[in-house]
Amino acid sequence: MAAFGLDPTREPLEVRRRLGYMPEQDCHVGGMTAAAFVAFAGELSGLPRDEAISRAHEVLYYVGLGEARYRNVETYSTGMKQRVKLAQALVHDPDLLLLDEPTNGLDPQGREEMLALIHDVATRRGSASSCARTCCATWSGSART
Repeated sequence: MAAFGLDPTREPLEVRRRLGYMPEQDCHVGGMTAAAFVAFAGELSGLPRDEAISRAHEVLYYVGLGEARYRNVETYSTGMKQRVKLAQALVHDPDLLLLDEPTNGLDPQGREEMLALIHDVATRRGSASSCARTCCATWSGSART
């Protein structure tokens, strides 16, 4: 199997650097703030520590969690947890973004906001994105303008 023409077993960090993944299930580490968790995800994807911290703050503001970035993630609502999962997938500015059920558990307003964020990522930030099930089935909604 190859990803981006690379062998993931031989060049795992390069593959990780180019790929952002938002899992369906919560993936945060207990006891961590959103800022610490997203910075940690950035480091795992190859960013130097200082850049990962800076990018974590930037991307948390982008997804609407700037004011809550120092709260522990386990205190977040479902919608906020979905946003922090998107932030950890975006922190290293990947070429391809894989989103598994990004609107799972969101109320109608939260769902529209998430779809608008995904649309913005795909258009303004230039990331290709692939959404599993829910996102693709509803992409024709009002979030696309």
